[in-house]
Amino acid sequence: MAVKFTSIIVRPLTLLVFLALLLGGCLPQPSQDSRPGLIEMGQPVVEDDPDASALFLFGKANLLANDDLGHEALAALQEAVARDPRSEYLRLALAEYALQEEDEDLAIKAAEGALVENPNLLEAHVLLGNLYSGRGDFPRAIEHFRAAVQLSPDQEAHVLALALALAHSGDGGAAIETLKTFLAGHPDATAAELALASLYQEGKLPELAEKTYQKILLRHPELNTARLELGKLYERQPEKLERAVEVFRQLLADNPHNLRLRLHLVTLLVNAGHLEEARAELAAIVAEHPEELEARRKLGLVAMELNRWEEAITVFQQLLERQPEADQTRFYLGTALEGKGDFAAALETFLEIPANSAFSDDALFHRAYLLQKLGRTPEAIALLAERLQRPVERPDPFDFLAALYGSIGQEKKALETIESGLQKFPDNIDLHYQRAILLDKQGNSVGAQEEMKRLLKLDPDHAEALNYLAYSWAEMGENLDQALSYAQKALKRSNQPHIHDTLGWVYFRLGRYEEALGELQKAVDGLPNDPIVLEHLGDACRANHLLDLAAAYYQKALEKGSDSLYLQGKLERVLAELAAKPSTGDKLPGRE
Repeated sequence: MAVKFTSIIVRPLTLLVFLALLLGGCLPQPSQDSRPGLIEMGQPVVEDDPDASALFLFGKANLLANDDLGHEALAALQEAVARDPRSEYLRLALAEYALQEEDEDLAIKAAEGALVENPNLLEAHVLLGNLYSGRGDFPRAIEHFRAAVQLSPDQEAHVLALALALAHSGDGGAAIETLKTFLAGHPDATAAELALASLYQEGKLPELAEKTYQKILLRHPELNTARLELGKLYERQPEKLERAVEVFRQLLADNPHNLRLRLHLVTLLVNAGHLEEARAELAAIVAEHPEELEARRKLGLVAMELNRWEEAITVFQQLLERQPEADQTRFYLGTALEGKGDFAAALETFLEIPANSAFSDDALFHRAYLLQKLGRTPEAIALLAERLQRPVERPDPFDFLAALYGSIGQEKKALETIESGLQKFPDNIDLHYQRAILLDKQGNSVGAQEEMKRLLKLDPDHAEALNYLAYSWAEMGENLDQALSYAQKALKRSNQPHIHDTLGWVYFRLGRYEEALGELQKAVDGLPNDPIVLEHLGDACRANHLLDLAAAYYQKALEKGSDSLYLQGKLERVLAELAAKPSTGDKLPGRE
């Protein structure tokens, strides 16, 4: 008959009593040289009694384990199992000892053997579930965790382990149903409810996750774990970023000295556009934790976002005093000096970034820009041209060099540079757009339109390409329905005044004069000095019989630089019409 023990690990004192009784004598007294708690043990007295022999070896294993002799303890347990192979408790003890000695194969073999003797051994199922999960063998893990749940259906830990294994196996739906079933009978099981909310998140069910977290917080408003997860859920949804900020403000109110929380809140504040609050929080962190260099760096970056150039410069200079080899900080300092308008100092700062730095190329582009701002465009061109003699991994140098050539009227070289860039980066949006603009400037409007169409195949939502084609078609009076669609789509992507002008001009060409008037007034509000936009609004006013306004906008267009004889003729005709009838003091609809 297999020996059964009431406990897998027996305390040393109890074990000594067992051994004394088993050997039929009193407890031996240790000698002066003996180690405390360890007795000399030979072979069991009763060699032909497997139960007694197994018990003796089990005790020996415990003593060896207590003396940090794990390998010898494992060997003793293996021998005990060999003496009494029907004992599931010995096998389970062997599995646990093997696991402690990092012998997973032996642990699995022993635990599976224990289940052969007793299929309802809860501890063996849990141990095997954990071992198979660790190995990524989730089907077997699920089998054992299911058995554990059947044996102990009220044990939350086993349900959680089963749900986790199901989720890892790719069956998130079954994991969710497992937790929901358990929660139906255990509505206050907070850990299971937290796990359910997490699974909802992973399953892209944010509304259910949010409701679950809120339900938990109604019962446990002090549970910061749920509040933290809810905040993270909100921050993954751009439209709920403000809610995330509020949640983390509350968390910080409960944990005012948690530096990690404070820095995370700063990130959220920046993302939500609360730059002044972020700056104040960072300044407080730096004052309280002067050793927090990352907080200083963020303070400098936020200061730059707020155009507080002097503050940013001071912060980055202080950082460089502590970390003089920090190229990233030096790059930020140069950027802040550039923002301040101190171009000479910025140029010197960027020059200090070594050629082998990860920031060398970015620094080089800034140097070229600064040289141009300082009136040294040929030097800027030479700098970028030299850079293109070496391998490049980004299209920026081609784009920037082409822009520099264009700025001095060398449009042919600019186009050649762009085409060289497209050979290396054939799908780059910016290079395609720059090529189209250069073709347009050279009078090749057909080529420019074809290039914009190629660009839209790469990026169907490119606002400027859509706008260019819409305006071009409106000017020619062609494809007006498609022009309208493109202009409306461009405006949704980029609410800019020049796109309002395009949309208004398309409406005008379609004969939809009232709609044209509204869009063109928005364009003039944003571009009050653009002679073409002013002329367009004048045309719309004239079409809507607002002759006073038409004359005023035509006149202003001429004052702002239009030298169009055709525009001058339009003004004269409107003035003649006004002379033939009294002025009505026209105003645009909706304007005082």
